[in-house]
Amino acid sequence: MCKENNTSNKFIRPRFDIGEIFRNNQDLLPNLTNEERKIVNALINCKTDMLGGTKIRCKCCGHEEIIYKSCRNRHCPKCNYSRKEKWIIERTKELLPIKYFHVVFTIPDILNTIALSNKKAIYDIFFKSVKETLLESSRNPSNLGAEIGVISCLHTWGQNLMIHPHIHCIVTGGGLREED
Repeated sequence: MCKENNTSNKFIRPRFDIGEIFRNNQDLLPNLTNEERKIVNALINCKTDMLGGTKIRCKCCGHEEIIYKSCRNRHCPKCNYSRKEKWIIERTKELLPIKYFHVVFTIPDILNTIALSNKKAIYDIFFKSVKETLLESSRNPSNLGAEIGVISCLHTWGQNLMIHPHIHCIVTGGGLREED
């Protein structure tokens, strides 16, 4: 603890991180594509001596610490935390003062391996299907009869780190319609 400004340079770190989990269980990973292997290696090496670091020293107490470099991989929870928070703040500025709903669409499990080998085609079809489903349903006069707003985001993995393509949608609780 630095006596001059009475702050600590120590961060509270989680007991485990994704890099450590991958490091300790590499032999359990399925056959990965080159792209997936690069991602796993980035997560394993993130904020470790493998990527290098910078030594910093507190001017008031002389405490030295090494700050290791980030992998900057978009899949890395350590690197993307601040970007995610910034994205949330930016999206919050766009919100209207209305209710919103969280809607999730999932690809049937039987299509998972097809999605892995045909990502662009499958995910393009998936996004288009989700959009058309939401818009057609909201435009139906027996439902809302209006044009809704949607923000959607593709997740390709589940919490168990298995392939599980699904799209999260934030949908407006109302919409615009032409007056008769």
